[in-house]
Amino acid sequence: MKQKKLTIANIVILSLVVVINLFFLYHLKYSSHKLSLTDFRIEQIGNILNLSFSALIILGLVLNHIKKNSIQFGFVLVLVVILYLSLILAVLINLLDIPTKEYYLLSLSFTQVLIITAFSIFQFTQIYLMLFLWQKIFKKDRLLYFRTFVNSVFVLAGLFFFALVFINIKPSTKYLPRIIVGKKSVGVVLGAAVWSDNKPSPSLANRVDKAAELYKQKQISKIQLTGGNAPGELSEAEVSLNYILKKDVKKSDVWIEKKTTSTIEQVRFIKNNISGSKDLNSIVIISDMYHIKRVKEICRFYNIEVVMAPTSLNLKTVNIIFYQLRECIAILLFWLFAL
Repeated sequence: MKQKKLTIANIVILSLVVVINLFFLYHLKYSSHKLSLTDFRIEQIGNILNLSFSALIILGLVLNHIKKNSIQFGFVLVLVVILYLSLILAVLINLLDIPTKEYYLLSLSFTQVLIITAFSIFQFTQIYLMLFLWQKIFKKDRLLYFRTFVNSVFVLAGLFFFALVFINIKPSTKYLPRIIVGKKSVGVVLGAAVWSDNKPSPSLANRVDKAAELYKQKQISKIQLTGGNAPGELSEAEVSLNYILKKDVKKSDVWIEKKTTSTIEQVRFIKNNISGSKDLNSIVIISDMYHIKRVKEICRFYNIEVVMAPTSLNLKTVNIIFYQLRECIAILLFWLFAL
């Protein structure tokens, strides 16, 4: 591919498209959750990552111009166009009523898999473009395309490692609330799997046990159970209700919600139905330790003030590895694309 030096016009056009992509991505992240850009906070990890990748691409373009490096403008333009088209593709997949939603892969609908694939193409292309430009700056032209590909994989591995470290930083439970007269402290139990015969899984049982413990310690005055159901089963919330009523908890102090099917939906329910109540002292979210950091990040995204109360669930080593790997992927997808 023919190389040429970047002109000011080239840089302006490419930078403009990169900036448009950035704001389009921010818009998609918030509008998909029915949030406005007034909820936008640049200090959130995901928004910082989005901004950093875009800024490094623009800086790479400028520095290549200053150093008068010859560069494959057509190749760079193709990568920038792929960035834009992959975002458009994600939107179209979401809008189109694809008749494959009943097919599932790793608990994800086929439509969700397609959306994640489109966003993944965007992210890998963005990282590839960023590294391509910076390797040109440092004169790393030998095996340029292959080296850029390998280094892009290393950057993704670095992001994964960062997520792994992040989810293993234990949250403080030092400041759990005490009940204030006339105010409610609500403990929200996030849903988890229900086993056969409508029995709570160990994860769900531990979450409900934690809620009952906090209730008896007068750290919460109400308990909100959440979680929908699979066909032929009671909802997660109903199974939790049956279980918690055996723990000497007043039924009048227990609320149930049985439509949500994901952590994000449950946090949205908290924002729309619990957060902002004038007679509310605090919201305590109860979930497992491996899950709690992602929940906190989602709450920050929704601008909800919450206290986290992790359970003491003991998992086998194999299960710990599986859940942590899953959480790493989930939190990266949430940071980068609010999925």
